[in-house]
Amino acid sequence: MYVMPLSLSRSIPLAIMLLLAATANAQQRVGVNAAVNADATGTPPNGAARRLVIGENVVYNERIQTTTVGQTQVLFLDQSTMTVGPNSDVTIDQFVFNPAAGTGTMALTATKGVLRLVGGTLTKQEAPLSVRTTIATIALRGGVMVADVHEGNSLDVVFLFGKELTVTGRNGVSQKITQPGFAISVPGAGASPSQPFRAPPGVLNGMLARLDGRPRGNGGATRVPTDATVASSGVSDTISGNLTVSVQQATAQAQTAQPQLTSTNPATTSQTAAGNTAPQVIDCSSNPAGCSNATTVGTTTSGQPVGGAPVTPSGPVQVTYAGLAKGNGGPLGFTDQSPNNRSPFRNGVLQNGVFTATLDNGLIVSFPVAPGTNTVQGTATPTPGSTETGGPFTATTFLSADKTFLYLNGTDSSGKPIFGFAGIPVNQSFFQPTSTPQFYQFSLQPDAALQTAIPFVPAQFGGNTPNAQVSPLLLAANANNQFGAFNPTLNPTANGGQRWLQSNIAFNGAGASQTSVFTVNTGDFFTSSDTGNVAGAGGVRGSFLPSGARTPTRLGSSVATVPDGNGNNLFGGNTIQGFVLDQNNYDTNLNFNQQLASAVPLGQPATNYAFNNPAVAAGTPAIGSRTSQVTSGFFGGVMYPFVPGSGNAAPYVIQGATGVVTSPANNRVQAIFGGGDPFTSSTSGVSGMTLSFGSVSGRSFARDTFIDDTRYAALESPSNPSTIISSSGTTTTFPTTPGGTFTPRLGMVTSGVVNNALPNGVTPCVCQYLQWGYWTGELDTPNAAQTAAARIDRAHINTWLAGIPTAAADINTLQGSSFVGNYAGHVVGSVFNNGASYTAAGGFNGVYNFGTNTGTATISNFDGRTVSGTVSGSGGIYAGTIAVPGANGFVQGQFFGPMAAETGGNFGIRTTAGTPYIASGIFAAKR
Repeated sequence: MYVMPLSLSRSIPLAIMLLLAATANAQQRVGVNAAVNADATGTPPNGAARRLVIGENVVYNERIQTTTVGQTQVLFLDQSTMTVGPNSDVTIDQFVFNPAAGTGTMALTATKGVLRLVGGTLTKQEAPLSVRTTIATIALRGGVMVADVHEGNSLDVVFLFGKELTVTGRNGVSQKITQPGFAISVPGAGASPSQPFRAPPGVLNGMLARLDGRPRGNGGATRVPTDATVASSGVSDTISGNLTVSVQQATAQAQTAQPQLTSTNPATTSQTAAGNTAPQVIDCSSNPAGCSNATTVGTTTSGQPVGGAPVTPSGPVQVTYAGLAKGNGGPLGFTDQSPNNRSPFRNGVLQNGVFTATLDNGLIVSFPVAPGTNTVQGTATPTPGSTETGGPFTATTFLSADKTFLYLNGTDSSGKPIFGFAGIPVNQSFFQPTSTPQFYQFSLQPDAALQTAIPFVPAQFGGNTPNAQVSPLLLAANANNQFGAFNPTLNPTANGGQRWLQSNIAFNGAGASQTSVFTVNTGDFFTSSDTGNVAGAGGVRGSFLPSGARTPTRLGSSVATVPDGNGNNLFGGNTIQGFVLDQNNYDTNLNFNQQLASAVPLGQPATNYAFNNPAVAAGTPAIGSRTSQVTSGFFGGVMYPFVPGSGNAAPYVIQGATGVVTSPANNRVQAIFGGGDPFTSSTSGVSGMTLSFGSVSGRSFARDTFIDDTRYAALESPSNPSTIISSSGTTTTFPTTPGGTFTPRLGMVTSGVVNNALPNGVTPCVCQYLQWGYWTGELDTPNAAQTAAARIDRAHINTWLAGIPTAAADINTLQGSSFVGNYAGHVVGSVFNNGASYTAAGGFNGVYNFGTNTGTATISNFDGRTVSGTVSGSGGIYAGTIAVPGANGFVQGQFFGPMAAETGGNFGIRTTAGTPYIASGIFAAKR
């Protein structure tokens, strides 16, 4: 190649020099296409696009493009190689090489796609190989790298071997890697590159999979390329003699190097903290059959690297799995969380249909596993010096179709429940902001120890109650927000917009023999302060009534994603395929803490337990309308008071008004229920009560989640206090501190989450303009010294509704035409009948004359009763009495939607003579 001497170039006018350079460079041969899979095209300067074929020259300033199935590999004259994957767009901007001196420069532009560069002679010189992207510029010195350009949105770069790799953002900020197996991410144009982090296995494995050659691809060549064809192209022992060896070296160094956890922008590094390891390379030359499912890095027959060319492998790239195993389970779950029974690992291998891992407690666990669900026999063998006994075990296994997430539920040789999970962390690109909200759905799987159909609940506290409605776990991630970026210490300005909800409800039987259970779970994602990885946490609030003759048992716990041996919590490829939830928690500074769940019968000691539920991806959920709304309505129910030292007091009715605010912009919701005891405040001691759920601003502490207009849930508010006003006028304001001794424990959910479940087989109103649902909770009033509860007020399964009130103009129109509306729907409420507690449902019918503002309301077949009464009102609100022999009864309601399309309200009944009976709940109906 001829390079113009500098002294001569200075004597030539600049315009002529540029013209000469362009003409000469357009014809320079810089390399050949060594391997091509259709469809890949090259476009020379001033030329037409042409199909790339094996052995054809590539010229200076040539643009290389591939389709969804296209791949190509370019061998440069300095013996560098560039492998380009599908959906890629790369231009060779500059290639100047003096073979005699071994000097020159090389520059590329990558607009999108994935490429691997194996540096040749030029990359060993002072001037590095340069790759420009729309996000940042990459400079490689003497090595091997893989880059993924996400078409203007973000950039991921992994350094496999060599001297160093530098990434410089468009804002001028640079980060440098010298440790093989580390990576840098740039979340967008104008953003700073992240500090180097140990490359997650899923990231590199996903890149290599897109670069691997596919069988029978000839790229249009007359002769199908062979190993000898590629070997004769001139790739030599330029880097390490074998690309596989380079990857092995990168892996070894990545496993021993310590990642850098501090960052000026933790939002960009939240998913790349301690313990993420590069893929492990296993030599299968002695057992090729054992590597049939492995991802391979190709070599020629002479042992020289050819990147992703479709050639015979000398050794595969085998991804390692990290995970965690639990043992010594029992009827109350995996309550023993000591290191021997909660043992992480980071070296699991799935090979030839068998998974093997060495746990930190010294057991080597091995069992067969295949995609889907299977029953298997496995073994646990102690390593020398281990105190564990090991032995055979029987288990049910699950492996996702892409093999990125697996779990095991089983029993060991002594009959004790065991559990284990392993996975590949989700690709880093998953955490990047998206332009639209994203929604995910997961199915919670049974606990290996509890063996209950209802997540988070042991059998002795209702976990196998028949007729359960177990909702999927729904996750909403808002737009333009880094997934899991929030951390009050590392990144206090980051928003937290990824939230989940899940709920369970079951009614079995009717009347005094009814058993019922109800739980609400909300959570969100953040950056763990312990590991720097994305984790999730929240809370479970619930109640269990074992029979009508008993008082409610409060169920409560934190809930947290379970980290693997490397501190990763979410597993999958380009999306989340699975994770595990247990009863541990993260404190307010997002440090991990171990704890147990609790079941507390009213006035009795708590029983501690543990739960362990895998969450498996279950497709994309259907999402309804998502609107910002301020709605109002009613609530009702029965409360169970307890005074330590005095015992249980008589249950009382609680009823009043509701206000609900939804905020789809940040997937949040808040609600306030305010009311009191309408019948017996002088004896119940409660004249007023305010219950506060969730919040739409400030830090949420994972206490609320909005999915769409019909599905949302909230726990006790972290910012709005709840209160009780005693019959003597004393107001107790409860703290909002998460986890505080006297912080309320509350939960509410829309019926849409639990499939509009009603007891007794009653058909619910399919209402459009109002939502109804269930709530539970407890308020512990402290004594004067703030050392213990002086009084406990507990709910079981109570009800609420809220909607968009009918506009005044519509009410006036209906009044002016003396319109008579006929409404039909359902009623559901809580009952305390002569010492027995249960939930009942029935029908509701209403007739209302808007001209006279009068009407009738009938509750039919509610707990075997049909009662009716007259109502009157104005402005779309009405109230009245219902006739119950020997009892006081009331109903109050409102109209919702355009032209009073729907109506809803609450009701209460209390006998004044004879058998003690109280009931309270809500009704919902439509025209």
